[in-house]
Amino acid sequence: MAHTPFEWTGILAGLLFFGSGIAFFFQMMTLTRTQPAPEIIITIILALLPVLLGIAVIRIIIKNREKVDIRKKAYLVILGILALFAWAGLLIGPVLAILAGVLPARTKTKPHKR
Repeated sequence: MAHTPFEWTGILAGLLFFGSGIAFFFQMMTLTRTQPAPEIIITIILALLPVLLGIAVIRIIIKNREKVDIRKKAYLVILGILALFAWAGLLIGPVLAILAGVLPARTKTKPHKR
C-alpha cells in the first residue's frame, strides 16, 4: 500500500503505462480476423513497451521503500521521458512519473499535542 505522495504518483504512473499497453493489445486482438503479416511483430513490440515501462516503474517504487535516493528518482524521470516517446500512459502517466521523481520521498510528521 502506498503511504507517501511519491509512492502514490509513481504507482499511478506505472498503472497508467501498464493500462495503455494492455489497451494496445486489445486493439490488436481486433486484427485477428485478418491474415497475419510480418508487421504484427512491430505492433507487439509497440504494445509491450508500455507494459514493460509500467512494470519497471512499479518495481522501482516498491523495491526498498525505506531508501529513496537520487538514483531512484532519476530512474523515474528517465522512464517518464521514455514513456513520452513510447506514448505510454497517454500524457498523464509520464507527467506523474516525472513528478514522482521530483516529489519528496517522505512526508513530514507533525508532533502530537498532549
